[in-house]
Amino acid sequence: MSSFINSTPAVVLAAAVALHATTAAAQNRPSRVPPPVRGDVSVGLNVGTQLTGDDLSENFSVTKNAEPAPITVAQPFSPGVLFDGGVLVRARRKLGIAVDLSVFTREHAATIDARIPHPVVFNQPRPISGATPLSEWQTAIHIDAAYLAQPRRRVSVAVLGGVSIFHLTRSLVTDLNVSDPYPFDTPTLASAVTTDASATVVGFNAGLDVTWRRWRRAGLGALVRYSRASATLSAGTTGAVRVDAGGLQTAGGVRFAF
Repeated sequence: MSSFINSTPAVVLAAAVALHATTAAAQNRPSRVPPPVRGDVSVGLNVGTQLTGDDLSENFSVTKNAEPAPITVAQPFSPGVLFDGGVLVRARRKLGIAVDLSVFTREHAATIDARIPHPVVFNQPRPISGATPLSEWQTAIHIDAAYLAQPRRRVSVAVLGGVSIFHLTRSLVTDLNVSDPYPFDTPTLASAVTTDASATVVGFNAGLDVTWRRWRRAGLGALVRYSRASATLSAGTTGAVRVDAGGLQTAGGVRFAF
């Protein structure tokens, strides 16, 4: 019994040494899932849609059969395809600068209502209506200040706001080709004459960019942005129309950290 008691301190000391060695080895063993990198540069690529936009209306008159023919064209907004890509650079701990390029495009139908003068009887206009396909294209550069919220686990949020530079192109109707056979009772719309009008304007934007870091240097992201700018488009002899560029945009894609 005395020999066991005398050997107890040695056994305890040996066990403590063994436990320390095992703990140190476990701490030095590399983890199977490396932690995400807090990069100072983030690159995002997105695909989405624009949910809101401007309804455009044209009201003008052309001369047909030696009389004025008033024409109304309505272009209601409809969602289209959005492509977006950009870079966010951390300037300080929670502040950064972001530059994005977005392209929004859509094809839509415009409704046309007109009153066409009679070719024989003076002051007897006849109504016609129809539709024509038109297109819209918006390219914008968004230059933003970014507030980088404290990341929660693998999720990080950037609050964006700044200036947007838009270049927009829209199809406008300038005239109508009318089918009007004898006895001239029921004219119909054969086709619409259109032109592409463009303008470059400066507006603003604000949004959120959320990133879920799925891998060490890459992840998935979601973008919500609202932007707006006012422009005047000229259709030549039919006059100018005022239109708003931008709207509420949502998109998702991938993020890369460097």
